[in-house]
Amino acid sequence: MVESSVDKFCCCLHANIIAGIVCMQYNNIWRRLMIGSVLKEMREEMGIGVNQLASRSGVSASQISRIENQLQNSPTVETIQKLSVALRDNGGRLITASLAEGMSPYNSKRIDTLAPVVNGHSAINTEMVRVYETIHTGNPAWTDEDIIGELAVPPELVKKYGRDHLFAITVKGESVDRRIPNGHVAVFSRNHEIKNGSIVAVHIGDADAVVRVFEKTSQAIIFMPDSWLSGFRSYIYRKDSDQNFRILGEYIYSTDYPI
Repeated sequence: MVESSVDKFCCCLHANIIAGIVCMQYNNIWRRLMIGSVLKEMREEMGIGVNQLASRSGVSASQISRIENQLQNSPTVETIQKLSVALRDNGGRLITASLAEGMSPYNSKRIDTLAPVVNGHSAINTEMVRVYETIHTGNPAWTDEDIIGELAVPPELVKKYGRDHLFAITVKGESVDRRIPNGHVAVFSRNHEIKNGSIVAVHIGDADAVVRVFEKTSQAIIFMPDSWLSGFRSYIYRKDSDQNFRILGEYIYSTDYPI
């Protein structure tokens, strides 16, 4: 009996589907092993236990254990960022390992275009946003002379926030180093809906832009540091006082790639 071309096509298609499923399962196992082993290695290099890392990062000890033991697939980017800051991962080892997971730096979804953002390459579906050394008060606040380069970001981020609303600044100092390490380039959106706990770039009085954590109570608006070090001040504006500040944008993510 002669096998028809349709039968041959169906057999090939079926074989390819099976091979694809096997490959995906293998890749998922390898990815979990990669990020779990890197996390455990970095924690042990710092000489701290799981509970200590949980206390420093705000990620539960049980979740850290699941990641290290390859029991959790694709931890969110928020989790990875918290762990990276707690481990003082300025070299980006943990974030680099998470690239194998295909995670997005801004919406916790798994995508395949994170590598251009973290590694600074723009070959795969990326857009460019301006990076400012600082943002001065006054008019105009956004001057070309303060631009020090451009950063590649995925088009999904541009679609979500709008290209004209995105900007990046170099974070100088340790006032929020629990969340953004000193020297990182942080991406912000001017099209923002600020919530308590959000990191913002803000003009305080006549000073240049600073980065702080936003908190709003029934009595005041507070811009707080979030640092491993002491000595950084909070800026408090009571509702009945002069609101001498201007929020420039809400923090989305950061990278240590040199501009």
